[in-house]
Amino acid sequence: MCGTSTLSRVSKKSYATKQRKDSLAARAQLRERAERILQREIDFIPSEEFAELTEEMAFEPPVGPWRTAPSPAALRELPVYLQQMCAGHLLSPERERELFRQMNFCKFQAALLREQLDSELPDVSLMERIERLLRMGETARNEILSANLRLVISIVKKFATPRLSFDDLLSDGAASLLKAAEKFDYTRGFRFSTYAYRAIVGNTLRKMTDDRKRESRFAPLEPAQIDAPADADCSALSQARREWAGSQLTGLLEKLDQRERHIIEGRFALGATPTVQTFQSLADEYGISKERIRQLAERALKKLHEMAAQIQLDDMLDPAAL
Repeated sequence: MCGTSTLSRVSKKSYATKQRKDSLAARAQLRERAERILQREIDFIPSEEFAELTEEMAFEPPVGPWRTAPSPAALRELPVYLQQMCAGHLLSPERERELFRQMNFCKFQAALLREQLDSELPDVSLMERIERLLRMGETARNEILSANLRLVISIVKKFATPRLSFDDLLSDGAASLLKAAEKFDYTRGFRFSTYAYRAIVGNTLRKMTDDRKRESRFAPLEPAQIDAPADADCSALSQARREWAGSQLTGLLEKLDQRERHIIEGRFALGATPTVQTFQSLADEYGISKERIRQLAERALKKLHEMAAQIQLDDMLDPAAL
């Protein structure tokens, strides 16, 4: 009888000890979870819209025909593994803006809630709300990245060289796309592709330039071998800059009214205009004076200057070129 009682007391004590250990381990796990949330970087682009939104709105699915399917012909031109990567839908301007709003608002809300989190006495429900918001933000971001991966491919495949493989440039381009998505301010009215194009091309140009510097420093070639690779790389660099500039200008021109856009395209032989048009030829076309055409061109360039300040194209829009 005494032995049974002793065994019972030992068993209860062992159980209580195990319960205390499990409780301590659970609390330690909660503190670690809270620390991970507190140490995580949560960067977002603020917007006045957020003041009018509630946390629940972050989880509301978009409504309406937001997306279009990619062109089957465009996909067939790619290798099989790239076709799978690029199978995501293209984003309409409305859907794109909604995704960026959702991504940044979710992170904004998560950052606000995180200010209430105590790592020593973590609130489980609060941590779940923060983690859910961050997951929703990542889901929106991933849809943006998937829809724009074709942009990365279209850029880097033009600049692959024997020294810089397509796969290497694609990896760097995807990283540039991710950084661009995190920094893009959707409230300014530009499409994300315009902003991302600049980031991807800029990174590709830097990588090509750095590679050439390393080659010239550590792997000297015979005199007869030097010119061809260097010329090829320089040509690729120049082509990259021209294509980047053309892309940026196309996006800016879309912000002008129809007459202003036509005048600028005519003066600089842009778009479908094959040759430079004179002020007089444009004046005859519109039935107004040559001086009026000049005034309209200067006004359009002023608008372009103001918009170009955001993407560093000022040097390319020189009124003296008129």
